[in-house]
Amino acid sequence: MHDSNNGRFDALSERSLLGTLGARERCRRSPSTRVQLFRQIVDLYNRMIHPSDPDDAVDAARSLLRLLRDVGYRDAGYKERAERVLAEAFPSREVEAVVRMARTVSGQASGDDRQQDDGTGSVHASAALIRQLQARSPDVAKPPTDLADLIALNATGAQLAGVDLCGARLFDADLSGAQLAGANLSDTVLFGADLSDTVLAGADLCGALLAGADLSDTVLAGADLSGAQLAGADLTDTVLVGADLCGARLHGADLSGAQLAGADLTDTVLAGADLSGARLHGADLSGAQLAGADLTDTVLAGADLSGAQLDRAALVDARLDGANLTSAALVDARLDGASLIGAQLDRANLEGVQWSAGTRWPDAGWARRMWDASEEVSAGVFQVRPDPGRERADFPPFV
Repeated sequence: MHDSNNGRFDALSERSLLGTLGARERCRRSPSTRVQLFRQIVDLYNRMIHPSDPDDAVDAARSLLRLLRDVGYRDAGYKERAERVLAEAFPSREVEAVVRMARTVSGQASGDDRQQDDGTGSVHASAALIRQLQARSPDVAKPPTDLADLIALNATGAQLAGVDLCGARLFDADLSGAQLAGANLSDTVLFGADLSDTVLAGADLCGALLAGADLSDTVLAGADLSGAQLAGADLTDTVLVGADLCGARLHGADLSGAQLAGADLTDTVLAGADLSGARLHGADLSGAQLAGADLTDTVLAGADLSGAQLDRAALVDARLDGANLTSAALVDARLDGASLIGAQLDRANLEGVQWSAGTRWPDAGWARRMWDASEEVSAGVFQVRPDPGRERADFPPFV
C-alpha cells in the first residue's frame, strides 16, 4: 500500500511540478518530501543572497516566492504543514523578512510589504530598546537577544557610534540619519535597509549583506566593506574615500557621484554598476569586474585598473590620466572623449573599442597606433578593427 501511494504521489508531482494540489497533497503526506522542500527553499535563499549575477538573484527570488506559495504560505488550508516546513527553514519569524526581501529583489514589492505588524512583538524597536542600544558599551561581544531577529527596526537618527551589531539580522531596518561611526556590523543582515545620510565612518561591515539597501549620501570613509554583498544597492553620492571594498559584490549597484578616492576595490564585482560621475582617483581596481558598467564622466586618474574586466563598459568623457590599464580587457568599450594621458595600456585588449576625435591617448605614438588600427564608423567616431584570423578573446597587437 505504501509503495502504491508513493507511486501515486510521484505521478501527481510530475504532472503538477510542485504547483498544483497534487504536489501539495504529496508534500502534506510525505515527510521525505518535506525535507526536499526545506532543501529547495534554503538553496533558493542562498542563491538569492549569493548570486552568480543579478539575473540569477532575480530568478532565485521569483522561484522562492513561487515555491513558498505552492507550499501553502499564507494559505489557510495548508497553514499547519506550511508552518512546519517554514519553521525548519526560517526560525524566529524570519520568513516574513525573507519574503519581503525576495519581493524586493524580484521587483514584486507591494504596498503590503511596507506595512508594519504591531502584533509581532519584534517588528518595531521601542524607544526603550533604542535607549538600550545607545547605552551599550562598544566592547559588548554580541547584540542583545531581542535584537538578533529584528524586522523593520526603526532607529532613525539614533546615536549608535561604536555599537556592536555583529551578526544581527536587521531586515528592512530604518537607520537613516543614524550615527554609527566605528560600529561593528560585520556579517550583519541589512537587506533592503535604509541607511541614507548615515555616518558609518570607520565602521566594520565586512561580509555584511546589504543587497537592495539605501546607502545614498552615507559617509563610509575608511569603512571595511570587504566581501560585503551590495548587489542593487543605492550608493549615490556616498562618501567611500579610503574604504575597503575588496571582493565586495556590487553588480547592478548605483554609485553615481560617489567619492571613492583611494578606495580598495581589488577583485570587486561591479558588472553593470552605475559609476557615472564617481571620483575614483588613486583607487585600486586591479582585477575588478566592470563589464557593462557605466563610467561616464568618471574620474579614474592614477587608478590601478590592471587586469580589470571592462568589456562593453562606457568610459565616455572619463578621466584616466596616469591610470594603469595593463592587461585590462576593454573589448567593445567606449572611450569617446576620454583622457588617457600618461596611462599604461601595455597588453590591454582594445579590440572593438570606440573612440572619438576628442579622445586623448597616452602619447603621440599611441595616438598613431590607434589611428592605424581603427576605421571611422561615423563623423569623428572611430572603432578598432578586429584582427583578421584572431579570436575575439585574443589580445590585439597592442603589446
